[in-house]
Order: sequence, then C-alpha cells, then structure tokens
Amino acid sequence: MGRVKFTSREHFGSICCLGVTNERASEFISGAKDSSIKVWNSSGKCLRTMRNHRGAVHSISFLEEEGRDYRSSRIVSGSADANVRLWNIREGRCMKILRGHKAPVKVVCWPTESKVVSGARDGKLKVWNLNESRCVRKLEGHTGSITGLVCGSKSAVSSSKDGTLRVWDIS
Repeated sequence: MGRVKFTSREHFGSICCLGVTNERASEFISGAKDSSIKVWNSSGKCLRTMRNHRGAVHSISFLEEEGRDYRSSRIVSGSADANVRLWNIREGRCMKILRGHKAPVKVVCWPTESKVVSGARDGKLKVWNLNESRCVRKLEGHTGSITGLVCGSKSAVSSSKDGTLRVWDIS
C-alpha cells in the first residue's frame, strides 16, 4: 500500500479539478469550489493562489503542443461564472477573459496555441480564438450538460449527461 506524502486543506470546499505542470510532476494545479486556483510544489506547499473567477473552478487545461513547453507557465480554466480565463501561473495573473457562455463552464481544452474549446452545463460548446479573444464557432447538439472534452488540433470529442458522445470539426 502506498503512503500519503502530504494532505492539504488550503481550499475551502471541494476540489473540482487537478493538473500537473510538467512531466516530472514537480508542480501541480488545483481548482476548487471556493473560486480559486492554486499552484503547489511536489512537497505540498502552496506556491500561489489565483482568484479572479466568481464561481467554482470546474476545469483546467494546459496547452498540449509537441516540442513546446508552455505547460509550465500558462493554463486556461472554466468556471461556474460562465467564463473561460487564460492565466500566467508563474505570475499568478489572469491574462484574458473569454465571455460568451450563458451557463457554467464545465470543461475546457487547449489544443493549439491560438485555440481553446469550452463546454457548458447547457450542452453548448464554443471554440475560441485566443489571439482575438472571441468565439469563432458554436457547437450545438447536446441536450444535457457537457461532462467531458478531449481535443486535437482539428477535432474535439465531447460527452454529455444526455448519454451521447459527439465528434466535432474544430479546424
């Protein structure tokens, strides 16, 4: 049986999402119902707390691009405040806010440098152009809350409480 390295109670309320900043897992990120995102080291020390969302942080995503390591400095997050935010986690600063969802954002995915995909409780997904900070495509078809999202540079797969999976062209 494994042993616990540390236990933290720095968030107030449930923790909704986790991610690691690099392959060595030397730092990780948590998002919680208390509207905060925290950056931790592998010893369990909270390095920084970011608070700009106005609702629970449901999802975080790192840019997944071969040959480039942005994972160590930037993330996107989706929240119950219906916004998607781009963060510099080294500086603890919100760089952009993407507004346009009418329901809480449940999932986010960051497939390319300039593209983010988000899915909300109302079953709608949006494709965002980060350079222009605007929605460039609406993906509608689900009748229940979006529960999962995986992306490549040209396509995305979403799952929903309506019991369906959908494959979308996001190119």
